[in-house]
Amino acid sequence: PLDSPAAVDALMAAGHQLSQNLGRRIPLMFGSDDALELVGRQRRRLERYFLFLVNDAEVAVGLIAKDRFQAFGQQRGLPLPDPRDRRLEAERGTLRLLLRAPAAFTATLNDLTPEDFLDPAYRELFTRIRDLPDRTGGWAQQLADDPELGQLVITLAVEPVLREPSEAYAAEYAAGVRLLATARQIDALKSRLQRTNPVEDQPAYNRMFAALVDLEARRKQLLALATGPSL
Repeated sequence: PLDSPAAVDALMAAGHQLSQNLGRRIPLMFGSDDALELVGRQRRRLERYFLFLVNDAEVAVGLIAKDRFQAFGQQRGLPLPDPRDRRLEAERGTLRLLLRAPAAFTATLNDLTPEDFLDPAYRELFTRIRDLPDRTGGWAQQLADDPELGQLVITLAVEPVLREPSEAYAAEYAAGVRLLATARQIDALKSRLQRTNPVEDQPAYNRMFAALVDLEARRKQLLALATGPSL
């Protein structure tokens, strides 16, 4: 088992050897709840040889016990979206991939904008990432230290990515976010169009109708991209 004494002893022995060879502590990455639980339980021992990003025991339990995570965030006053909200899966998946594999996205982050994100926390996190002067090196650590968004960053960073990160996969996720944002724009514009009298205000009606045609064309393009072969 991952948390067995023998497994921990083996990890400590490897850390001892590597830290001696390199003359410094070794970054320790974890990508599963079991690994996170191991680091949380063995934190004091592992800190001797390893560097890792993990919070206190209470926070770690909140991250591992997904059914308790939302309540935990509310108790702490943190802007934590419900990870089970299917409406926001494209937004969550895009940010998860962006934190784990930023190189898979284009320089313009696949033309995503903050306005494409419905959830305020996801929108704020994307804005912070977009506005970073340099998205290489330790930028994810900087965001993890943020007092407002740090817990969300840590949570997304340890969630599994469903497929091997690639430019195509990032493009499909980003298109999914933009597709939903475009659908919301279409609904809002249709509502305005229905309330506009084409006889009394023909110029405004024509402008909105033309905009609606453009949005529908964009929706079809994004749908084709979002349902690409690698999804």
